[in-house]
Formats: sequence, C-alpha cells, structure tokens
Amino acid sequence: MPKGNTVKLTDGTEVTLRLLAKADRDALKRFFLTLTDESRQFLYDDVTDPKVIDGWIDNLNYDFILPLVAEHEGEIVADATLHKRPFGPSRHVGRLRIVVRDDYMGKGLCIKIIEEITIFARARKLKYLSSVLAENGERDSIETMLKVGFSEVTRIPGYLMSLDGKFDNAVILLKEL
Repeated sequence: MPKGNTVKLTDGTEVTLRLLAKADRDALKRFFLTLTDESRQFLYDDVTDPKVIDGWIDNLNYDFILPLVAEHEGEIVADATLHKRPFGPSRHVGRLRIVVRDDYMGKGLCIKIIEEITIFARARKLKYLSSVLAENGERDSIETMLKVGFSEVTRIPGYLMSLDGKFDNAVILLKEL
C-alpha cells in the first residue's frame, strides 16, 4: 500500500490519507457497498456496480483525477476525488467530491480530507476548488465546506435528482486557493 499521512480525528481515531492504488480494487468495492442508500443518493456513478470501480482502477491517471482514500485498520472509510481538466476555460478549477462512511461522519474526517486535497490542488497550480452538492440531501457536507473556506456562489432549483427520483436544489460552492 502507498504511504500516506496519518491524521487524528476528533474522537482520537487515527486514519491514513493516501492516494488510491490499483491494489485497492477490492477494498474500494467493499467501501462503496457499506454505504447506505442515503449516502449514495447524489453520487454520479453506480458505485454498487463492480464494473464501475474496475473502470476507475483500470484507468487511474493522477494528472486528471486525483483519488484520495482514508484508511483505518486496512479498510477504506472515505473516498475523495479531485478532478482537473487538462485543457479549456476551467483548467484552473478542481472539482471536489468526498464520500465518507456513515460511522466516520461527524469526526472531522471531511475537513482533514479537504486540507489534504487543498495541498494537492495548490501543487497543481489550481486557482479554485469547486463542489456541487444537494441543498437538502447533503446539508452537513455544505456546512462543513463553508467552515473550511468554501463560499456558496449560487443555487440552481431542482437541478439534482436523487436515486429515488426526488429533486433537490444544487448548491455550487467555490474555494479560492
């Protein structure tokens, strides 16, 4: 396994933040299968489909998508991705997505991940981090991002649809680096 940074959560638990590696294929599949339906409501891919995870692992390219995992006692407990476009008018903006296992929420893990991703984003000369979250379905994540320096730039009514077909407003958040 790749070496990473060990961080301490608010409850004293120590987790390692590190880049996702090809050897993580099965652990990543297990992680996504531990998520509740509620935790998967606004993900952009069907993470319960092993072929989706296989595609990610088989096509790892840290220049375009930087995948970071949080690991505790050999299990992945969170997954984050920083997406960067190689060309075009938004090539200076990194899109951030974080998924944390339910039993690790509320322990400061998301904040530690954002801090780590911010280091990578600055090293890649990005000017902004952005995230699109569901106003009602991801309220806690929005509050966390606001605490760490993101600003709400707009809301788009009914822009997102959950897995069960319910519409939610998209909140677009931006952090200047």
